[in-house]
Amino acid sequence: VISLLPEPPSADLVRWCEEEGIALHAEVVAPFREEVVLSHEKVNALLSRLVALDAGPVYLHCLDGVCVTGTVVLCLRKLQR
Repeated sequence: VISLLPEPPSADLVRWCEEEGIALHAEVVAPFREEVVLSHEKVNALLSRLVALDAGPVYLHCLDGVCVTGTVVLCLRKLQR
């Protein structure tokens, strides 16, 4: 699970991931307002996690499920072409 949230993940999410043996990677990102604010370095680190051979299935989400996640997936799709 890659969580892109404006604050650290909730204790419930952390506990659930631990109980289920799921790796949780949380990144604090600014919520979408007028634009998505992600540095090149942060996008690069996220893409590296997404394409890692040992990553297995990855669930990527953000607060609203549209703008921040969409930006990261857009960058991933550009890499795949």
